[in-house]
Amino acid sequence: MSRALVWLLAFCACGGPQTSQGPASAEGAVEIVILYTSDEHGWIEPRIGEGVRQGGVAQLLELLEKTEKHCAGAMPGKPLPDCSDSSTLLLSGGDNYTGPAISTVYEGESMATAMRRLGYRASAFGNHELDFGADRFMRNRDRSGISYLAANVHKKDGADTEWVEPFVIVERRGVKLGIVGLATVTTPQTASPHRFEGVVFEDPAEALARTVPIVWKAGVDAVLVIAHECHDIIEPVVRAYPEWRLSFVGTGHCHRTSVEVVNGAPVIGPDWRLDHYARVHLKIDRSQPQRERAKVIHYELVDVASPSNAPLPSADAELDRAIAEWHARVERELGEVIGFSKSGFDKHAPMLSAWITGAWRAHFKADVAITSRGALRQEVLPGKITAATVASVLPFENELVVCEIPGAALVEILGHPEALFSGVSRKDKTWVDSDGKPIDEARRYRLVTTDFLFYGGDGFRIREYDPNPNMTGIGWREPVIEWTRAAGSTVARPLESLVDGK
Repeated sequence: MSRALVWLLAFCACGGPQTSQGPASAEGAVEIVILYTSDEHGWIEPRIGEGVRQGGVAQLLELLEKTEKHCAGAMPGKPLPDCSDSSTLLLSGGDNYTGPAISTVYEGESMATAMRRLGYRASAFGNHELDFGADRFMRNRDRSGISYLAANVHKKDGADTEWVEPFVIVERRGVKLGIVGLATVTTPQTASPHRFEGVVFEDPAEALARTVPIVWKAGVDAVLVIAHECHDIIEPVVRAYPEWRLSFVGTGHCHRTSVEVVNGAPVIGPDWRLDHYARVHLKIDRSQPQRERAKVIHYELVDVASPSNAPLPSADAELDRAIAEWHARVERELGEVIGFSKSGFDKHAPMLSAWITGAWRAHFKADVAITSRGALRQEVLPGKITAATVASVLPFENELVVCEIPGAALVEILGHPEALFSGVSRKDKTWVDSDGKPIDEARRYRLVTTDFLFYGGDGFRIREYDPNPNMTGIGWREPVIEWTRAAGSTVARPLESLVDGK
């Protein structure tokens, strides 16, 4: 992917890139710029690699204020500005908080502060929004000043939840923009299911078919959709309903960049971790019939990047100080060096899951340890490994559970497409244990996993086979830190040489 600061993506009705400021020349028309990120996941600090500084809230703020002339927000304790005369609107596709230790140890409060300063107006409700509990989510929501939207989330009796609204109407430069939100329908499976008891996640097409006409009837000049859902789920829905006359659809959740125009609306999913933001330039002419007022002039993905040897971007000294303080606390509490890796572990590398599950298995003297692909949230970089490294790889507040299950059930669980494990392997199409013996379907095996998977997360059915497990009360990070510290890896004896990757 190009590291150029602006990546232009082949759609410009006027023949060339446009500025994001100032009114259009047509009488009665104004120009509005929609700015959109998704799956920020607490990436407050940038990532450094291959000579590039990628992402980070300070770098994004500088781009928004200097390039987009964005009406940004304010740090806590200061009133949010009135942005109704601004030409910009900053939105998110959700999953704002859970991620690196600099956000996770604060239960998202630090990221909520940063998003308030950036000036986000609304966000789709992501499947990880309640990772720190509903009360913490609502405190973060209030701190950030963000309206969380999901037209397809409601209680079983049809009443609204206290977490979200179906839509919000925002005014910019005299025009009214209706913003409709969507959550992914798989939220109860991809987050802790017990947090969503009594809540319905409706089909997105049904929710939009009900909500979009209501928003138009409210007198808006354009309708936008922000969805915490993958492009391939949302694109067919938008294509099937050209009468909605949408002006922009933002997607997310799958951590993949996607760009397509559907029925005249850019449908864009920027990369996660604030690597990019989408810029969609609209011209809105209120002299036209209501559903014909908004026209897309052009759209872009903007790379949030700069050379790593250049000075760190800085648009707000107070925000910079806050980031430094958050970082310092993480170093104080989680900065202990517990190991060393020469090559690092890719997020999807078998060695990463072997390290995590092997540590659990050793701690509880279990036959098998199981986690899921979605549980491991980032890579391990080469160099020193600290407790903060473990917290960033495993950011959720999961507890480890030890249970006894029959071999037949174990084979079924191991066949789950999201399963990552240690203590078993495949040999000639047969599951074998750590001694190389085939799994005995009649024997009961000692299994350690997370409470998330035990209670049905990611579609696992472990609870069915042991209704009375040992809820250990031990967090899933603790055995990993303990094992890594005890392993004593060094530059000459790196961690990857000590992990059983089988």
